[in-house]
Amino acid sequence: MLALAGNNVLTVEQSEEFIAIARSLIPKELQATIEFSHRPAEVVQCFAPYQYCLNFPDIPSIPYDLVVIDGPDGWEEPNGKIDLPNGNIVELLDTIKIGAKIYLDGRKTSSWLYRKYLLERMPLVEHGKNYGIFEKIALKK
Repeated sequence: MLALAGNNVLTVEQSEEFIAIARSLIPKELQATIEFSHRPAEVVQCFAPYQYCLNFPDIPSIPYDLVVIDGPDGWEEPNGKIDLPNGNIVELLDTIKIGAKIYLDGRKTSSWLYRKYLLERMPLVEHGKNYGIFEKIALKK
């Protein structure tokens, strides 16, 4: 608990059900430092023409120390699941602190796109079968 003193956490979920799950997993005494936010995901163009991502609208641009990306989830269509990468990292990249870690769960498309388009700003520093950890670095001059 002392490690959280003065820190705040924002969790953004695309369904009220996910917020209820998050609340059930987090000890009550820590919930006062957490803002639980429900926002539906939007499909937006990101990274390059004809590349689409799911974004949560209106994520605050604040100096983040840590970013954990575990969504948003895709959706089912008659021909299969639509699973687009999270693109919020593109608009938040300038506000994430140098040295901050960006944890990405096993979303392979997101990991591939981050490595392809954002490598000079956030190289992959650790990875496993179901996760990747990137680190925000200063731009080289």
